[in-house]
Amino acid sequence: MYGEIRGNQTVFSVARASISEQLPSRFGILYAEDILVTDGPDPESKKLGRSQGTIATQDLKEIRTLGVMINVVFTNGEYKGSTLSCMGRILFINQVREVPIIGGSGAFRRAWGYALLTTYSVDVYGNSYVVEYDAVVYNETYT
Repeated sequence: MYGEIRGNQTVFSVARASISEQLPSRFGILYAEDILVTDGPDPESKKLGRSQGTIATQDLKEIRTLGVMINVVFTNGEYKGSTLSCMGRILFINQVREVPIIGGSGAFRRAWGYALLTTYSVDVYGNSYVVEYDAVVYNETYT
């Protein structure tokens, strides 16, 4: 899966602490996201759904340390109507970032696992980027 921000802004700052601008870590900024998810990095790739959630800068000292709460909402394909829920701490400057999968709905009810997020490409002038999601999902039904 690929999450891509191209052209139109899909991540917005919605709140910030009074000290956010004074710290190199930019601690205390809350963002809301609604990002297109596709099955490949090309803009014409099949649309799978949306990555929706909140991201917060959460470390007073370390730069680009984020707390994420994200739902991958499948709107097309085999998993249409299902979601995967991710929550955890990531260090955004790492080449590969790992976030736990803590649940889901529909086909992913009671799911757990992890997703590895790797920046696929960045266009600093167009303010866009593409992130590859490589998810390992376990889903057993207990009776």
